[in-house]
Amino acid sequence: MKSLSRALVFTALATLLGCATADVTTLKSAPPKHEDCDIDLFASEKDIKRPFETVCLITANTGSSVFEDRTMNGAISEIRPKACACGADAIVLMNGESGGWNAMTGNKQGHATVKAVRYQK
Repeated sequence: MKSLSRALVFTALATLLGCATADVTTLKSAPPKHEDCDIDLFASEKDIKRPFETVCLITANTGSSVFEDRTMNGAISEIRPKACACGADAIVLMNGESGGWNAMTGNKQGHATVKAVRYQK
């Protein structure tokens, strides 16, 4: 009975304390910007009306706790400071998915993958 109680407590804590993650692959070195810099968001590279270069690829997952924003926007919020650190001016959404909770899958994380781009002068 004691081990069952511990397992339930562990499961409850894992559900409540899920952490967001973001992975960055640097493709081209650029001077970093402040972590709360302005970042433009594009759905497609075709929407960018000026020359640019890709500086990083960034993938983020939201936390899975009930207190996290498990939407694709939540994942993009995790990406923005990483894009600033890459020196990016904009991010281009490559794919993404909102998470949430349902009886079949339990807590599901939101996910987004973007290209972080820097405008060329």
